[in-house]
Amino acid sequence: MIVALVVIAIQGCAVTPPQAPFEQAGTSQRIVVAPARYDPESNFSTFARGYLTGAGKGAAEGAATGAIAGGVSSLMLGPFAPLVAPFLIAGGAAIGGVGGSAYGAAKSVPEQDAKAIDRMLNGAVAGLRLQEAMGKATVTAASTFTPYRAELAMDIGPVSKSESPDYHSLQGRGIGTVIEVRVVQLGFEGGGGKDPEISFFLTAEARMIDTVNSKATWARGLAYQSPEFRASRWAEREGALLRLELIRAYVTLAERIVESFMLGAGFSPRTTMGPWPAHDFVCGLVPTEPKLEWEGNWLEHTLRPARAEVGSYKPTVAWQTFPPADMARKEPDLRTAQEVRYDLRIWREVGGAAEELVYERLALVTPRHTLETALAPSTGYLWSVRPRFTLAGKPRAWRWSASDERWPDVEQQVQDAVYFGSPWDERRYGELLIGALSGGRVPQAGKGDFTPCRYLDFIPPPNYFRFRTPPM
Repeated sequence: MIVALVVIAIQGCAVTPPQAPFEQAGTSQRIVVAPARYDPESNFSTFARGYLTGAGKGAAEGAATGAIAGGVSSLMLGPFAPLVAPFLIAGGAAIGGVGGSAYGAAKSVPEQDAKAIDRMLNGAVAGLRLQEAMGKATVTAASTFTPYRAELAMDIGPVSKSESPDYHSLQGRGIGTVIEVRVVQLGFEGGGGKDPEISFFLTAEARMIDTVNSKATWARGLAYQSPEFRASRWAEREGALLRLELIRAYVTLAERIVESFMLGAGFSPRTTMGPWPAHDFVCGLVPTEPKLEWEGNWLEHTLRPARAEVGSYKPTVAWQTFPPADMARKEPDLRTAQEVRYDLRIWREVGGAAEELVYERLALVTPRHTLETALAPSTGYLWSVRPRFTLAGKPRAWRWSASDERWPDVEQQVQDAVYFGSPWDERRYGELLIGALSGGRVPQAGKGDFTPCRYLDFIPPPNYFRFRTPPM
């Protein structure tokens, strides 16, 4: 049984443990990633809330539809680009009757839009082998961001939700750790109405298993949620937006698996910005250029980084040096950090959301970088940075930096999916954790815990740092 951990945050404390879960296992450094071999569930309850009639009707009619074409390159995230393209193919069986739930939503959206959404759902996921894609993305993240090398094993993962395979035989092949990944559920959530604003979500689970006894030594429940868009927008261009969000979802969660299991970045330290009560927190490293300013209302939980104006198409961005002085005082071990490097990502902003990754630099050696390629004029951009380093020779990272303001739009599906399970007690790392046996789930304190520092596995659009380039 996995020990669940109830987490009570202590403001401003670092949480980088001296050992990552992978090292806690005490196994060899040969790793196998084993994706599940069954289809994830779908739950398009946005369409079902009081509107759905004839659920399932469209699964048969729409199963063969949907060309996977175009619009995908904007979500090919840096090192993940080579693994994305092979999974975006036309044809194949739809996952779990995905499209059928939407077809009967004639009362929720106009009939023509309902049929278009049905075609879109089936087409967008028909050729995307999500379990395999999740496994490959996890292998890529491990190889890109850690010194460890993981191998993909498609034929050993669970074939059903209830199966827990015995991996003990892998020990004889020199494999000490199995990271089992499962895409659990995907669907839409949001409001009702004729053309409702809805968000896409995807949930997953990962277990780290010691092949000595085939027992899980660590487990994570993870979730991704997109920004909200009109149902008609999701149906445009044969579901191009959904395909992009699918890729963004499994790549984001694969990175979180590697951060949590191999880099000790389960949570993130917070830095207070401004006087109480009109203050906000920043997860990880604080930007220093462009200057970080705030907009919105703290009491209404709308406080967010304001858009800075930069004077160049090749702007300079800068951030705190790692380790920040205040964190080093609280966590003396951070003073011994070696091989400090910084990862930088910049996305083009469209409608307030991060649409396209336009610039990425990994393993920068200084906390300041002038872009080497020009950005578009009069365009908004979102950005984030994180440090990677070693402690006692072991790889570590902090999470990607962002505002830690809670996201009020987090859906119940996302809250229910997230959990941490571990046999170890992290109290010495700046968290007060109370062990509780609850089936591996974390009893949540409410939406206030779902921030980029805490339980969110992704950065909501309002929480990114942002700037705008000058006009032509």
